[in-house]
Amino acid sequence: MEGKRLQEYLTIVLDMEKQIYMEKQLESELLDRKNRLCVETFIKKPTIKKVDDIKSGHRWVISCGVGLTLGAVVGWCCFFYVDFWWHGALGFLGVLGLMASVVLLIVGIISLASAWMESLSMDDTEMQSFRAWQEYEEAVKENQRRISQEKVQKIYLESEIKRVEEKLRDSQMRLQTLYSYGIVFPKYQNFVMISSIHEYICSGRCSTLEGHEGAYNILEMELRLDRIEGKLDNIIQKLNQIKDNQYTIYYAIQEAKNQCSALVENSVNIEKRLGELVTAGENTNATIDSLHKNSEIQKYISSQTQKELDYMNRMNYLAGNYKAAVYGPNF
Repeated sequence: MEGKRLQEYLTIVLDMEKQIYMEKQLESELLDRKNRLCVETFIKKPTIKKVDDIKSGHRWVISCGVGLTLGAVVGWCCFFYVDFWWHGALGFLGVLGLMASVVLLIVGIISLASAWMESLSMDDTEMQSFRAWQEYEEAVKENQRRISQEKVQKIYLESEIKRVEEKLRDSQMRLQTLYSYGIVFPKYQNFVMISSIHEYICSGRCSTLEGHEGAYNILEMELRLDRIEGKLDNIIQKLNQIKDNQYTIYYAIQEAKNQCSALVENSVNIEKRLGELVTAGENTNATIDSLHKNSEIQKYISSQTQKELDYMNRMNYLAGNYKAAVYGPNF
């Protein structure tokens, strides 16, 4: 195949390679978004006690202080009631009661003093506790609300990803059918090589694939001289650097990126819309179906599928398989 037909074939194959690259990027972007949905956020509980617990603890300290003080008074009464010198063992117990009452009195006074000191800052402590626990409870509710929204968004995304994956498989299969015509040598049947070959042929640097002055020979020479990059990953990393020597793939990647960004942006807007519906308490099942049918991704899939079928019909026609060109290839 030579001349305009070769250019047409290379243009078709290059467009297919570009769209497959874009679809892979789109699939990756959507998967990344899906994996970031419905992830529980860790919310740390406040270290300060709740207001009710603070009040309860304060009352407990006061009760202990009062109880211990009363216990001390009772101990003193026991001591004076029991005569140590005349009642022997009972007197000894009276001394023990006196000692215990002194200890109880000291502890009781300390407890009451502590309770009094706490009461001075009680209002501030209660306010801090109220604010801390209010913020915590609001954060928990917000997290639950977000999860509810994202569950619906995730259902939508999973369906979109499935459609993109199916489209990608179909595109790859159609591309292999185009390559199966044997027009391009298998070694050069990839995005990077096809881009350079297309550039050589369409820019007029050569008119054939084979031969001393053919596209294959020019490509191999420029690879050996490191004038061009042969690996897609390296090209992506050095995209601005390869612009002059690999003009075609540079612009193909840029177009694919822009197209992917637009499709992802549309998907994000749909996700936001679904989140608003969940917040409003509306039924989202019918809405999801409608959004799928009218999404930019679905429009892209429909138009690109038709475009690829046209490519297949055109190649069948060029190959002389006129019946397949009319009724569509069997693939």
